[in-house]
Amino acid sequence: IGPFTPGFVGDSATVQSLADIGVILLMFAIGVRFSIGDLLASGRVAALGATIQVLLIMGIGFATGLLLGWDPLPSLFFGAVISNSSSTVLSKVLGERGQIDTPYGRVALAWSSVQDLWTIVLIVVLSALSGDGEGMLQQLLVDVGKAMFFLVLLIPIGVRLLPWLFTQVAQLRNREIFILSVAV
Repeated sequence: IGPFTPGFVGDSATVQSLADIGVILLMFAIGVRFSIGDLLASGRVAALGATIQVLLIMGIGFATGLLLGWDPLPSLFFGAVISNSSSTVLSKVLGERGQIDTPYGRVALAWSSVQDLWTIVLIVVLSALSGDGEGMLQQLLVDVGKAMFFLVLLIPIGVRLLPWLFTQVAQLRNREIFILSVAV
């Protein structure tokens, strides 16, 4: 129902807001099942393997785009899109099969989480590269700086403050307040 699909076209702002909320809820569902500790426990297998896989598939996608006669930037975007799998789909499939807590389930989710981190990097870099040629490097540095600032701020809050806060709210033994706190 968006502006780029055939048929009915909904209000773009409403569709974008609903899409953003959907992505937030999907990422929350994955975050509830997976922790940084699990990611660190999978260590080099997930970090190194996913990084090599993302860069290799991105290179293949980029080369394919160039072979199809595309310009370098669309080819790079194509490579970035095909280099990542959906951790949401993977989480759902593993959950339905009861395999999330298996060794390969944890490694697969860690691998997918590393891909998600690469997606953040790619969004920042590709957004800066898609601008006009003038000031592109400056914009890239500003965008990377903002992303780094956000992560430096977010990680301690997510690792230390939020668990403590949720423990305090849980001690109230009021389900509605807890759900509201999590949503906020």
